[in-house]
Amino acid sequence: MKYIKIAALAAFVLMMFSCTTFTPSDQNTTPPANQVNIQGFAFLPLTLTVLTGTTVTWKNFDSAAHTATGTTAVQMFDSGSIAQGNTYSFKFTLAGTNNYNCTFHPAMTGIIIVTN
Repeated sequence: MKYIKIAALAAFVLMMFSCTTFTPSDQNTTPPANQVNIQGFAFLPLTLTVLTGTTVTWKNFDSAAHTATGTTAVQMFDSGSIAQGNTYSFKFTLAGTNNYNCTFHPAMTGIIIVTN
């Protein structure tokens, strides 16, 4: 009887694991084109190159709020506070290099390069 209970328990555990599907969360995937993921207190990708007229979206996956704020930019932009799960979008209409950071966490930096 003892072995039957152990076998039943083992079968149940195997069934539970075989029925569970593991899917990666959004924050572990490569960002879509023209999107910057904010995760792990970093902007990913660190450098994004886009064409003139492109709208770039920042999406915050961190539990802390962040900003995307132009520091030395051809076009100045400031997202204000972006809470977890929220986004900010900005349309880049001028070619050039746009450096930015998070005003809450200045060590978080990124670059948007806009080309014609």
